Amino acid sequence: MKRYLYMTFAVLGFLGSTIPYAEAGNLTGVRVSNHEGTSRIVLDVSEMPVSWTKSYNESTHALTLNLGGTTNGLTGPIAQNNTKTGVLKGIGLQPVNGSLQVTLTANKDVQHHEFTLEKPSRIVVDLFSSYAQQTTKDVNKSVTYSKINNTVAEGKIQAFALSIDNDSPMVVAHVSEGKALSSVIQSHTAIIGAKVKGGSFDRPYSVASDGTIDLERISNRGTLRYTPNR
Repeated sequence: MKRYLYMTFAVLGFLGSTIPYAEAGNLTGVRVSNHEGTSRIVLDVSEMPVSWTKSYNESTHALTLNLGGTTNGLTGPIAQNNTKTGVLKGIGLQPVNGSLQVTLTANKDVQHHEFTLEKPSRIVVDLFSSYAQQTTKDVNKSVTYSKINNTVAEGKIQAFALSIDNDSPMVVAHVSEGKALSSVIQSHTAIIGAKVKGGSFDRPYSVASDGTIDLERISNRGTLRYTPNR
């Protein structure tokens, strides 16, 4: 019997095409985290499926995963973060011909991305709607801070921007208690989309991995953007 658990939550993730594994096991847990316009669903399994496929029905907004050789071993409720509204409306679990069919139904038309992780074994599914959002607030009369959310085919992108008014004086100084850029960005990418003398603002100036910046090439209006992940 098909069983649906309806709730409001969100999903993000990546899943590949059918991948063979030596041995399958049980679905041991389902976790959902919700964010605005997105839902991430994590399927915990004792072993990866021997094979799996996916299909999306645009008319019903339902993503179906068929996990070969996997059984439903859930013994507790689905863990979910319901503090924010996502796009996931319901989850259905049903055994079909020796496989476990997992149906993820969204409350609107969504894009989806799936991937697998090991140690422990799990399948991660991201559901996300197509949207772009930017919120801006004034730090002071000459500096504004913006937060940008956007979606691309690979998933959700978050960026942050600090803009300095063109008429404001700019002082470059060393602060002893400050952090080097390299210690802040970790393994991610930071770029300065600044006006460059004789260049285009549309082509951001890259910051070296050690945080070194060629100050002579940057004018007094720019944007610092940090993309933590996709």
